Amino acid sequence: MKSIFRKYSALIAISIILGILFALLGWFGLKEGQRVSLKMMERDARSLSGFLISGSQRLFNSGVFIENQIGQYMKSGVNLIKDDLTPERLNETAQKCGFCWIILIGKNLEIIQQSYCAHPEPEELLSVLPEVLTPIIHGEKVEAVFGIDPEFPFLSQPKGYALKVGDNIVVAFAGDELLSSAETKTGIGHLVREMAEEPAVKYLLLQNEEGIVFASQKVKRMSRISKDEFLLKIMDGGSPNGRLTRFEGEQVYEYARQFPKMGDFYGVLRMGFSLDEYNTILYGYKWEFIFFVVLLFFIAIFSMALIFASRKFQVVQKLSASILSNMEAVCVSVDNRGRISNLNNSGEKFWGFSADEVVNKPYEQVFPDDALCLKEVLESSRSIMGVQKELGTRSGRRVVNLSAASLGKEGAFAILEDITDILRLKDEIASREYLKTLSDLIASVAHEIRNPLNSISIASQRLMQEFDAIKENEESRGLLQTIETEVKRVDKLVRDFIGLASPIAPNKKLQSLEALLLDLQNIVELEATRMGVKAEFEWDDLPRVYYDYDSMKKALHNILKNAVEATPGGGKVKLSVHTDDSNLKITVWDNGKQISKEQLDRIFKPFVSFKEGGTGLGLFVAVQTIREHKGDIEVNSNEQFTEFIINIPIG
Repeated sequence: MKSIFRKYSALIAISIILGILFALLGWFGLKEGQRVSLKMMERDARSLSGFLISGSQRLFNSGVFIENQIGQYMKSGVNLIKDDLTPERLNETAQKCGFCWIILIGKNLEIIQQSYCAHPEPEELLSVLPEVLTPIIHGEKVEAVFGIDPEFPFLSQPKGYALKVGDNIVVAFAGDELLSSAETKTGIGHLVREMAEEPAVKYLLLQNEEGIVFASQKVKRMSRISKDEFLLKIMDGGSPNGRLTRFEGEQVYEYARQFPKMGDFYGVLRMGFSLDEYNTILYGYKWEFIFFVVLLFFIAIFSMALIFASRKFQVVQKLSASILSNMEAVCVSVDNRGRISNLNNSGEKFWGFSADEVVNKPYEQVFPDDALCLKEVLESSRSIMGVQKELGTRSGRRVVNLSAASLGKEGAFAILEDITDILRLKDEIASREYLKTLSDLIASVAHEIRNPLNSISIASQRLMQEFDAIKENEESRGLLQTIETEVKRVDKLVRDFIGLASPIAPNKKLQSLEALLLDLQNIVELEATRMGVKAEFEWDDLPRVYYDYDSMKKALHNILKNAVEATPGGGKVKLSVHTDDSNLKITVWDNGKQISKEQLDRIFKPFVSFKEGGTGLGLFVAVQTIREHKGDIEVNSNEQFTEFIINIPIG
């Protein structure tokens, strides 16, 4: 036996040394794998929390905007009935406008008239009235909107509007459907609940010194910030960090970062991620490691290290890909060499190309001029949060909220939230309010102007007919004719204003386009010839389409007339009309004066004109007509040419 040991002593010693060495390497490999896995989970958590904060900011701003719109909506509803306060009218308005209760209150806060109350506890609604109505009763105010809280949107109840009418006060309370619909669609808590439904996410909550602000459904109780050093550092402005902790008896990975103040929302954002899949792999590997060390420790240690490394990165990458692919926001990441490493599903839809087309390509080749600010982040390692940018995609120009951050040695990533539709909605709402106010003003002014105009016209006609001295005096007769002509011109302008204030819905008929185009050609060629401009017209064999002949003729003529007037003598204006399977495309082109960027932003607004003597209504009426035909208009202008491109759906 001793001879055998002596014979194989070197091999045994080497085997023991190698065994210890590989055991140590395996142990260190296990620890390193844990560290790398947690690091990658931290990276994914940072991306997800950044998206949550960016989305929360957008939703909070939307909530504040809608909160204010609810106040304006209630105010408009009450003003509709201030002249008719019968119970029938109150019931009809409450049902139509989504009010749960409308009441007419006397000086002593007694109810004189009321609608049906859809609120389960009218006493709860009445409890807020003394504080709201006291300033109105004392004459300090004539109206008051109450319950609106931009610092904590949708969470203040009840909401309503009070208006003094004579000696009494009308009070309307907003209904639950009006409030719950807006809160469900725009609440930050709703976003948290949706994100918490991801399989890998155990919980999400926002917490401050006073307690939990909002949380996912699984959260019942959590440690207070004042009793947790880890959370205190985050709350005091420390860097985002992660840790292993326990939640409902289960070990989880928790990532925490400071949540920026949004009204009354602030504190520490805490996100818990499941370690089930991570622990399953580590647990299985430990037993496999022991088994293979016993049988063939050399091969076992080496093989297990490879298996562990392979499985470890596959699981983490799968988890990362799952989170990114299910995000509604566009996410693009690059490695530290500036090559695109990932593009999620939302990004493919947004840009119009697949991830396979761009992954591993240089970032600047796909996104020139550092459109996503990733080059800047790679060079400076500084994050960029909430920058609003306009980007070009295959489907057109889109406005986004852009956030980009560094991933350290792994590279950088950018998250984009498309806010084009939100901005368009805000502009449309503002435009409608502006037009409503404008129409009321125009109707009032037009009424006051037409009466003296009629008097002036009648007086000038009588002077012309009854006084022989004027009939025989050519200069006096000319002056009276000038008065009559100018009165008619002003009267026509007033009628145009009235038409603008009370637009008539288009009378669409299925008819040919060629008659309209020939009519326009005859008119515009005469105007162009008088101005020394060449006019060209081009169109295909066009199908019959539904449109309003008169309004469309007026709209196109306004655009063509502007093009002719903007083109110097010797220049050219061209109208071309083409169709595809679903759209009618009309292009008005000229090589006249360039429209500046500042002018392009305002040319479609009413009463904005950049030519002498212009009313600023031509292009405004044109774009309104095109929108009434479900179409859109785009303007391109440079030093060589200007073109108006109109697209109207056929059908």
